Amino acid sequence: LATNVGKTFGDDEPLQKITINGRKFVNVDTTTSRGIERAKRTNLISSGLVDVIVTTDLFEIAHLFNEDIMGRAFAFFRHPVERDLDDMRAGVTVPPDFMTRQMLNKTYGDGDLNLRDLGQAKKIIKEKVLPGMVDDLFMLSVDRISKYFGWEPIGETCVQKYSKDLPRDLLADRTDGTDPDWVLVEPVDVFDIQVHEMARSNFRAHYQTIIPLHKQIEFYGPKKDEDE
Repeated sequence: LATNVGKTFGDDEPLQKITINGRKFVNVDTTTSRGIERAKRTNLISSGLVDVIVTTDLFEIAHLFNEDIMGRAFAFFRHPVERDLDDMRAGVTVPPDFMTRQMLNKTYGDGDLNLRDLGQAKKIIKEKVLPGMVDDLFMLSVDRISKYFGWEPIGETCVQKYSKDLPRDLLADRTDGTDPDWVLVEPVDVFDIQVHEMARSNFRAHYQTIIPLHKQIEFYGPKKDEDE
């Protein structure tokens, strides 16, 4: 696993696995531009040391892969209104449409987002990302993604512990302009809200199309010679 755990190690150290509290990590930070650059320089993907990369910079991480070594992206989406209200309560400045800009690698100095940007962000989610939801569908999301990749399920108690504090109100009935929280945040996240809805729509569509790993192997794996 490559995460921000790698930030505690120097850039000049050789790439290697480390064990912390019984969990295996790689000593590279994939959550920062500097760490991702080190991952490129040390050939993290071809090293065979990592199975899962955790990052918020999908655009930069994509450059670690190539036609010979391809990845499969999955992401957990939290509703922008819930996210930004939490930031506001914590006194954190909320940047407009942060998620959409991050996906497109488009900074605030690059100008305003437009409908073409929105279409590109939706296309990325539809074609490139296996979505999970950070709301009342979180447990189902973890189960679906784990089965797709063939991962051993983590303790249910661990997932339940995290999910118990997640929002249950999906804000689906709060778009009529009568909810003060929605009115406060919607102008800030016009594009993010639509991108989130695309992720949720894709999640629903995947109910019948996402196949667990053991089924993938059964259906598409090597076939035995019929003469054997």
